[in-house]
Amino acid sequence: MPQRRNCAPTPGPLPGADRLLILDCRVEQRRGRGARGRRRRRVPVHPRRNPRAARALLGLGIGGFWAIAVGVGTRLVPERFGPRATSLIFGGISIGTVVGVPAGPLLGHQFGWRAAFFIVAALDLIPVILQAVFLPRLSVAKAVTLRSLGALLRNSRARVALAMTLLTITAQFSAYTFVAPFLQQRTGAGPTLISTLLLVFAAAGILGNFATAAALTKALRPTVLGVLAALALSQLLMPVLGPWTPGAFIVLAIWGLTYGGVPVALQTWLFHSDPEAANENGSGMFVATFQSSIAVGSLLGAVMVYASGTRTAMYAGAALATAALALTAFVAQRAGAQTPADAEGA
Repeated sequence: MPQRRNCAPTPGPLPGADRLLILDCRVEQRRGRGARGRRRRRVPVHPRRNPRAARALLGLGIGGFWAIAVGVGTRLVPERFGPRATSLIFGGISIGTVVGVPAGPLLGHQFGWRAAFFIVAALDLIPVILQAVFLPRLSVAKAVTLRSLGALLRNSRARVALAMTLLTITAQFSAYTFVAPFLQQRTGAGPTLISTLLLVFAAAGILGNFATAAALTKALRPTVLGVLAALALSQLLMPVLGPWTPGAFIVLAIWGLTYGGVPVALQTWLFHSDPEAANENGSGMFVATFQSSIAVGSLLGAVMVYASGTRTAMYAGAALATAALALTAFVAQRAGAQTPADAEGA
C-alpha cells in the first residue's frame, strides 16, 4: 500500500524536499478525481506574506511626493528666492538619503525589520504635523490634464529643458549605477572602502546642491553649463583615475559635488525657460522625465557593462553628458532661457 503524502502546511522556511512534496500535492489535487480523489485536498501555502500591495502604496506616496515637493518651493517664497528654496528641498532629500541608508539597516539589526518600519512610519508623522502648523494652504495653480501637458510639450523651450533632463539623468545613471562594481573590479576596493567612497560622493552632493542654488540666482546659463561640463568631465576621468585609490576619491568628490547641483539646476532652467511650467504640470512632467531617465540610464549602463565592462558604462555616461552640454550651449541659447541677472549681463 503506497504511503500517504502529508500535505499539511509546514511553518518556517521550506527545504528543497518539502517544496517538491508540496508541488506533488498540488499536482495530485488537480489530477485526483477518483473515490478518494474527490475529497478536497489541502494545499499548503507558504506563510510569507506578499508585500506587493505595500510596495504599490509606497510607490504612489513617493511619486506624489516628488511631483509636489520639487515645485512647491517656488510658490512658498518670492520669485528671486526660488532656486534657494528648491535647493533646500533637494538638500533635505539628500541629507535624508545619506542618513537613512545606514540608519535603516542599523534599526533593523537592533530592533528587527518590523520595528524599523514602525519607527520610520512614526518619524513620517513629524513633517506632516510641521506642514500643517507652519505652511500656508496652497491652492492648485493649474489642474493637470492631458491637454495642459500637451500644451507644455508644444512649447519649444520646455521641450529643450526636458530633453536636457533626459540626457543628463540618463548620463548620470548609466555610469553611477555601476560605480560600485567599477571600484571593486578596477580599483580593487573592498566593501569598507567602497562605502567610504560612496559616502564622499553623497556628502559632496549635499554641498554641491547649495552651492549651485546660490550660483543660479546670479547667472543661470553659465552655472548650468558649468555643472554639465563638470559632470561629463568627472565621468570621463573615472576610468582614467579611478583605478588609483586617491584618484577615485578625487573624481567621486568632484562628481558628487557636480551631480548634487543637477536637479535644482535642471528644474530652475525649466521654470525660467517657460514660466507656464512653474506649476503642477511642469513639476509633474519634470519628475516623470527624471524618473524615466533613471530607468533608461540604468538599462543602458547594464547593456554597456554586459558588452564590454564597467569602463564602457563610464564613457557612455560622459558621452551623454557631453550631448546634454552641447544641447544647452547651442540649442537652448536660441530658446532664451535666462535669469534677470543673465539679461543684465548680456
